[in-house]
Amino acid sequence: MELKDKVIVITGAASGIGREMARRFKAEGARQLVIADMNPDGLNEVAEETGARAIVTNVASEADIVQLIST
Repeated sequence: MELKDKVIVITGAASGIGREMARRFKAEGARQLVIADMNPDGLNEVAEETGARAIVTNVASEADIVQLIST
């Protein structure tokens, strides 16, 4: 998969599959990662590791999703 010029948004990025996706996409050369989760501590850990932009988000909240996509 060619990710060089891609901006990727990952929800659930503080742990599990989302965290591994962030690591993998960074390793594959994504231009920018935007990661979202309700767990600010885990989210910040992943952001520090990957250089991603972290946004605390509750995907059950329409207002949070609008804010995430507007970022």
